[in-house]
Amino acid sequence: MLMAIFISGIQAQAATINIIVNTNWSAITTGSGLGGQPSAADFIIIKNDAILTVDVSNAICLQMEAGAAGASNGEGTLAFNSGAILTIVDYFILGKNEPKNGSLDMTLGGTLKIGGAFTAPDLGTFTPGLGTIEYTGSSSQAILGTSALENNYYNLSISGGNTKTLSDPINVSGLVTVPTGNILASDGLLTL
Repeated sequence: MLMAIFISGIQAQAATINIIVNTNWSAITTGSGLGGQPSAADFIIIKNDAILTVDVSNAICLQMEAGAAGASNGEGTLAFNSGAILTIVDYFILGKNEPKNGSLDMTLGGTLKIGGAFTAPDLGTFTPGLGTIEYTGSSSQAILGTSALENNYYNLSISGGNTKTLSDPINVSGLVTVPTGNILASDGLLTL
């Protein structure tokens, strides 16, 4: 009985997952989740000119950076297969330290859900393709402007309640989804 109580008290520790070669999400085995998959507690860094392709419909992590400076680092790209869904609980940064750029490729579609800040201080490329970017924060959240992404959103969605704010102009070539209970404060900065 004591052994069962002790074992049930063990919790997985959050992992830092470094993606340094082209990898499919389903092939990751160094996360703190079931089978070594990333969990909502894990931090992922895509670097060394690697591409991380989301190929599942239930991918999740705490935070993500594409592109990292320093020795053995480099640019990083997050890509999506059609129907793939990634939830980033907190922040997503494209390009952490110049000149190590971060890129986002949604050519085939997919959905990127971001609960915290989405920034692109050192953007490589953003290819909206058929993809959806959904801002899911339960508190106020800023929507990254089109000028920072150097391209239009294809589909833009908000959820999680509270207000999502545009501080810079954005262009959306597909759909904008604002469910009941959510507020999109656009102040004339949204172009469809």
